[in-house]
Amino acid sequence: MSRVVTTIFFLGYFLSVFAETNQPVVRMTTNYGNIDLELYEDKAPETVANFLGYVDSGFYTDTVFHRIIDNFMIQGGGYSIDYQKKNTQPPVQNESDNRLSNKSGTIAMARTGEPHSATSQFFINAKNNLFLDFQMQEAGAVNTVRQSKLGVQDTVSGKLTTSDCRGKPIRRDTLSRAANSSSNDYICLMQAILHDDSYSLDDAIEKCHNNLDELRQTGIIKPDGTCSEYISSRHAALKLVHVRWGYTVFGKVIQGMDIVTQLQAVPTGASGPFSRDVPLDPVIIQSIERISPQSIQQ
Repeated sequence: MSRVVTTIFFLGYFLSVFAETNQPVVRMTTNYGNIDLELYEDKAPETVANFLGYVDSGFYTDTVFHRIIDNFMIQGGGYSIDYQKKNTQPPVQNESDNRLSNKSGTIAMARTGEPHSATSQFFINAKNNLFLDFQMQEAGAVNTVRQSKLGVQDTVSGKLTTSDCRGKPIRRDTLSRAANSSSNDYICLMQAILHDDSYSLDDAIEKCHNNLDELRQTGIIKPDGTCSEYISSRHAALKLVHVRWGYTVFGKVIQGMDIVTQLQAVPTGASGPFSRDVPLDPVIIQSIERISPQSIQQ
């Protein structure tokens, strides 16, 4: 009897997990089997929208996993079966600062050495590859983060930028230069951080006034504090950081990890335009389509 109760409880829990997810789910059909993925639309909205745009257009139909490295990852989404590189949409903004980690079973965007260069290609981590994660630390006298650049972080929202709204790279004197010049420099910096071209000090203060009671009740503003003090303190809290962009994780395998494991063992070598790591027998992505979470139970 206890075994029956346990089984019913587990099945009920399993069904409820998939029934309650509000995240998009896709099925990757390959010639080795299906891989179902839940996408983190809440944590990587631009990346998921970009990926689903390719999915909905049928872009991934009859493409291949062109790079497989044992005990590392499987990569695909950019080449046809005859290894012709497919035309893509413009690159998507790197969202690896969402702090999702490249753990085993997660799907992440492939890119070049330029952080914001990902288009259609993705990879599924076959083990924990934490060295691919985003890294950030406060800027000091010595930069200890390899391959990093300077950025400015808004400590209120957690967002950051490595260039201002004019597209100029952040420099070590960016904050002091903004503080000692016109408010336009601060506005430019906040626009870049918040990705909001309409940002202005006046609008920020007005928004604060409209929500003043709530801000005081939650302790964000002191009971006797003013909106001007709040905006000033927010800008004063901007900090210079060293940034190393990672590879944006935007989902995870929820069924079919055995297929990923199986693909780790396929023989690889030179093929098409690549000198190594290409499956000698093509691993074909026959399609990627949206599915309902409930269909995974079938």
